[in-house]
Amino acid sequence: MASVPAGRVRAVRPAEVDRWCGAPLPATHPRFEAWRDEERAWVARWSTPPERLFVFETPDGDLPGKVDVPIAKARGWELWAPTVRPGPAAAGVMEALCAHVVAEARRRGVPRMELLIEEAHQVPDLAEAAVVRAGFAFHEERVVVVVDLEAPLPAVAGRLDVRPAATLEEAALRRLC
Repeated sequence: MASVPAGRVRAVRPAEVDRWCGAPLPATHPRFEAWRDEERAWVARWSTPPERLFVFETPDGDLPGKVDVPIAKARGWELWAPTVRPGPAAAGVMEALCAHVVAEARRRGVPRMELLIEEAHQVPDLAEAAVVRAGFAFHEERVVVVVDLEAPLPAVAGRLDVRPAATLEEAALRRLC
Protein backbone atom coordinates (compact mmCIF):
# COMPACT_ATOMS: atom_id res chain seq x y z
CA MET A 1 0.00 0.00 0.00
CA ALA A 2 1.14 3.50 -0.74
CA SER A 3 1.34 6.07 2.01
CA VAL A 4 0.98 9.78 2.40
CA PRO A 5 3.85 11.47 0.59
CA ALA A 6 6.79 12.12 2.88
CA GLY A 7 6.11 15.26 4.83
CA ARG A 8 4.38 16.64 7.88
CA VAL A 9 1.55 18.88 9.02
CA ARG A 10 3.06 21.85 10.78
CA ALA A 11 2.07 25.27 12.06
CA VAL A 12 2.80 28.32 9.95
CA ARG A 13 5.30 30.78 11.38
CA PRO A 14 4.30 34.48 11.38
CA ALA A 15 6.95 35.36 8.79
CA GLU A 16 5.55 32.87 6.27
CA VAL A 17 1.82 33.67 6.25
CA ASP A 18 2.26 34.96 2.71
CA ARG A 19 3.68 31.60 1.68
CA TRP A 20 0.66 29.87 3.26
CA CYS A 21 -1.57 32.14 1.18
CA GLY A 22 0.05 30.83 -1.99
CA ALA A 23 -0.47 27.14 -1.15
CA PRO A 24 -1.46 24.72 -2.55
CA LEU A 25 -0.86 26.08 -6.06
CA PRO A 26 2.73 25.89 -7.29
CA ALA A 27 4.30 29.29 -8.00
CA THR A 28 4.39 28.43 -11.71
CA HIS A 29 0.59 27.97 -11.90
CA PRO A 30 -1.14 30.67 -14.00
CA ARG A 31 -3.62 31.38 -11.19
CA PHE A 32 -1.01 31.47 -8.43
CA GLU A 33 -0.89 35.28 -8.07
CA ALA A 34 -4.69 35.68 -8.11
CA TRP A 35 -5.10 32.81 -5.64
CA ARG A 36 -2.53 34.30 -3.27
CA ASP A 37 -4.19 37.73 -3.43
CA GLU A 38 -7.60 36.20 -2.64
CA GLU A 39 -6.15 34.34 0.32
CA ARG A 40 -4.34 37.44 1.59
CA ALA A 41 -7.68 39.28 1.55
CA TRP A 42 -9.37 36.40 3.39
CA VAL A 43 -6.71 36.35 6.12
CA ALA A 44 -6.90 40.13 6.48
CA ARG A 45 -10.71 40.14 6.59
CA TRP A 46 -10.91 37.57 9.37
CA SER A 47 -7.75 38.71 11.15
CA THR A 48 -6.59 35.11 11.06
CA PRO A 49 -3.68 34.65 13.49
CA PRO A 50 -0.73 32.58 12.23
CA GLU A 51 -1.14 30.07 15.06
CA ARG A 52 -4.39 28.91 13.43
CA LEU A 53 -2.74 28.18 10.07
CA PHE A 54 -1.28 24.79 9.17
CA VAL A 55 0.35 23.39 6.04
CA PHE A 56 1.36 19.97 4.77
CA GLU A 57 5.03 20.40 3.91
CA THR A 58 7.06 17.93 1.86
CA PRO A 59 10.82 17.43 2.41
CA ASP A 60 11.62 19.66 -0.57
CA GLY A 61 9.65 22.55 0.96
CA ASP A 62 6.61 22.24 -1.29
CA LEU A 63 3.23 23.02 0.30
CA PRO A 64 0.59 20.84 -1.46
CA GLY A 65 -2.09 21.47 1.19
CA LYS A 66 -3.20 23.75 3.98
CA VAL A 67 -5.91 24.21 6.60
CA ASP A 68 -6.82 26.66 9.31
CA VAL A 69 -7.99 25.67 12.79
CA PRO A 70 -11.70 26.48 13.12
CA ILE A 71 -13.12 29.74 14.44
CA ALA A 72 -14.72 29.43 17.87
CA LYS A 73 -18.49 29.97 17.79
CA ALA A 74 -21.27 29.73 20.36
CA ARG A 75 -22.02 26.04 19.78
CA GLY A 76 -18.87 24.80 18.15
CA TRP A 77 -16.31 25.69 15.50
CA GLU A 78 -16.61 26.77 11.91
CA LEU A 79 -14.38 24.50 9.85
CA TRP A 80 -13.02 25.19 6.41
CA ALA A 81 -12.14 21.96 4.68
CA PRO A 82 -8.44 21.58 3.95
CA THR A 83 -7.34 22.88 0.56
CA VAL A 84 -5.22 20.35 -1.32
CA ARG A 85 -3.59 20.31 -4.73
CA PRO A 86 -5.24 17.78 -7.09
CA GLY A 87 -3.16 14.79 -8.12
CA PRO A 88 -2.26 11.25 -7.09
CA ALA A 89 -1.05 12.37 -3.64
CA ALA A 90 -4.14 14.49 -2.93
CA ALA A 91 -5.93 11.77 -0.95
CA GLY A 92 -3.00 11.24 1.40
CA VAL A 93 -2.44 14.94 2.03
CA MET A 94 -6.16 15.49 2.64
CA GLU A 95 -6.23 12.59 5.11
CA ALA A 96 -3.26 14.00 7.01
CA LEU A 97 -4.79 17.47 7.30
CA CYS A 98 -8.23 16.14 8.32
CA ALA A 99 -6.66 13.88 10.94
CA HIS A 100 -4.88 16.95 12.31
CA VAL A 101 -8.17 18.88 12.52
CA VAL A 102 -10.06 16.10 14.28
CA ALA A 103 -7.21 15.60 16.76
CA GLU A 104 -7.20 19.33 17.48
CA ALA A 105 -10.98 19.27 17.98
CA ARG A 106 -10.71 16.45 20.49
CA ARG A 107 -7.80 18.12 22.26
CA ARG A 108 -9.95 21.23 22.73
CA GLY A 109 -13.12 19.28 23.55
CA VAL A 110 -15.08 20.64 20.60
CA PRO A 111 -17.98 18.26 19.75
CA ARG A 112 -19.62 20.08 16.84
CA MET A 113 -18.42 21.97 13.77
CA GLU A 114 -19.96 23.66 10.77
CA LEU A 115 -18.18 22.46 7.65
CA LEU A 116 -17.62 24.71 4.65
CA ILE A 117 -16.44 23.00 1.47
CA GLU A 118 -16.16 25.30 -1.53
CA GLU A 119 -15.17 24.72 -5.14
CA ALA A 120 -12.01 26.64 -4.31
CA HIS A 121 -10.94 23.72 -2.17
CA GLN A 122 -9.77 22.03 -5.36
CA VAL A 123 -11.29 18.59 -4.73
CA PRO A 124 -14.42 19.14 -2.59
CA ASP A 125 -15.63 15.54 -2.95
CA LEU A 126 -12.29 14.31 -1.67
CA ALA A 127 -12.49 16.79 1.20
CA GLU A 128 -15.89 15.52 2.28
CA ALA A 129 -14.80 11.87 2.15
CA ALA A 130 -11.61 12.60 4.09
CA VAL A 131 -13.47 14.54 6.77
CA VAL A 132 -15.77 11.55 7.33
CA ARG A 133 -12.84 9.13 7.50
CA ALA A 134 -11.07 11.39 9.98
CA GLY A 135 -13.79 10.71 12.54
CA PHE A 136 -16.53 13.22 11.75
CA ALA A 137 -20.18 12.32 11.12
CA PHE A 138 -22.56 14.53 9.14
CA HIS A 139 -25.54 15.74 11.14
CA GLU A 140 -29.00 16.16 9.59
CA GLU A 141 -29.27 17.69 6.11
CA ARG A 142 -27.09 20.66 6.85
CA VAL A 143 -23.37 20.81 6.36
CA VAL A 144 -22.70 20.24 10.04
CA VAL A 145 -20.34 17.62 11.41
CA VAL A 146 -20.07 16.15 14.86
CA VAL A 147 -17.08 14.37 16.36
CA ASP A 148 -17.22 11.63 18.96
CA LEU A 149 -14.85 12.77 21.69
CA GLU A 150 -14.83 9.28 23.21
CA ALA A 151 -14.01 7.37 20.04
CA PRO A 152 -10.40 6.41 19.37
CA LEU A 153 -8.46 8.76 17.15
CA PRO A 154 -8.32 7.74 13.50
CA ALA A 155 -5.29 5.77 12.42
CA VAL A 156 -2.32 7.86 11.43
CA ALA A 157 -3.02 9.18 7.96
CA GLY A 158 -1.06 7.43 5.28
CA ARG A 159 -2.62 4.00 5.09
CA LEU A 160 -4.48 4.78 1.89
CA ASP A 161 -3.53 3.03 -1.32
CA VAL A 162 -3.46 5.80 -3.90
CA ARG A 163 -1.50 3.87 -6.53
CA PRO A 164 -4.50 3.31 -8.83
CA ALA A 165 -4.95 7.09 -9.05
CA ALA A 166 -1.39 7.72 -10.20
CA THR A 167 -2.34 8.28 -13.84
CA LEU A 168 -5.88 9.61 -13.41
CA GLU A 169 -7.13 13.05 -14.31
CA GLU A 170 -8.71 15.16 -11.55
CA ALA A 171 -12.29 14.25 -12.64
CA ALA A 172 -11.49 10.54 -12.40
CA LEU A 173 -9.83 11.04 -9.04
CA ARG A 174 -12.99 12.70 -7.76
CA ARG A 175 -15.12 9.77 -8.93
CA LEU A 176 -13.04 7.45 -6.74
CA CYS A 177 -14.54 9.21 -3.73
